Amino acid sequence: MKVLLIAHSCISPFWGVPRAKALTAFSDMKLCVLTPSRWFEYGRWQRPLSMDESGFLYLSQRILFPKSGPAKWYLHVYPKLASLMSSFRPDVVDLWEEPWSMVSFQVACLLSLLRNQTRLLVETEQNIRRSLPPPFESIRNFVFRRSCGVVCRSHGAADVARRCGYRGCVEIIPNGVDIHFFRPDRHPSSHRRNPPDTFTIAYSGRLTQEKGVDDLIDSLKDLPVSVQCHIAGEGPHENELRKHVMNDGLNDRVRFLGRVERESLPGFYRDSDVLVLPSHTTATWKEQFGRVLAEAQACGIPVVGSDSGAIPEVIGEAGLVFPEGNRRKLSETLQLLFDNEELRIRLGNIGRHQAETLYSWETVGRRYYSMYQSLL
Repeated sequence: MKVLLIAHSCISPFWGVPRAKALTAFSDMKLCVLTPSRWFEYGRWQRPLSMDESGFLYLSQRILFPKSGPAKWYLHVYPKLASLMSSFRPDVVDLWEEPWSMVSFQVACLLSLLRNQTRLLVETEQNIRRSLPPPFESIRNFVFRRSCGVVCRSHGAADVARRCGYRGCVEIIPNGVDIHFFRPDRHPSSHRRNPPDTFTIAYSGRLTQEKGVDDLIDSLKDLPVSVQCHIAGEGPHENELRKHVMNDGLNDRVRFLGRVERESLPGFYRDSDVLVLPSHTTATWKEQFGRVLAEAQACGIPVVGSDSGAIPEVIGEAGLVFPEGNRRKLSETLQLLFDNEELRIRLGNIGRHQAETLYSWETVGRRYYSMYQSLL
């Protein structure tokens, strides 16, 4: 079985490539990964790293429009894709891109022109049903008609795919996490850097208004003074959040850490008592997965999240959920965890188990392999 995985996410050795490496466990599959030679997102250019001895063919090609556009529109295409598909002749094309993207349209058109038996698998995280502006609605419909299967990141995304008219095979496969990198501390009492008499709340992610970090800051006013909040991330809402902290007199309880590099993230989670993701739903967006929840679970840290989008689904039994935007309920939820160390330990253990059984790249890889087989 030959599989061509097309994904701008695979430009990252941490977020995309691990999925490809997990698929090398299956000896009867030959995998080729295609990713851009450069990609611009969240204010930074990314370029692929060397993939020597990776166990799969890793190709990076120059693309047109190498960036995430306004409203996260993906307009990029691969000028040399037709040549690659003709020479590699995949049995399955796994298109890790939204079905309304231009590269999805390009792949669907090429498969229609080649008229071979290649199966097309598309993926989607979109969990709000809305009509797209021309030509994207027509592109999504066309790609869905040409697809043999759709992988959705959540039940909400699966529901949207069905409501958009897709009638084929739908599988819900979550994002993966490296459970060997994100793991509990074997000696937490000796390694933790925060003072022993503090209770530390962590937030990790983009600092945008819809992420609800204002709610998290407000919740501190109803919690004991020993409760601190450490905020890791960057974004356009950062200055407003800093003003919020200063106006409420919380400077000594809130720390802005800026961008925390990946190698420091496990320590950041393990230095915390709980991770909170207080996202808000907007007219055009709601939380599509929440990767930080799975990472914190893998580190054995209990998690708290709003009920926006896929958050309750990802939290499962490993944490607590509050109504989005309800700051009083958030405070009460955090107070419960502050008061109950036994509950925190139990939720952390459940989270680690969930990470191992649901979110590990090994588990995710097996599910994709089974999906590929079902299409042939």
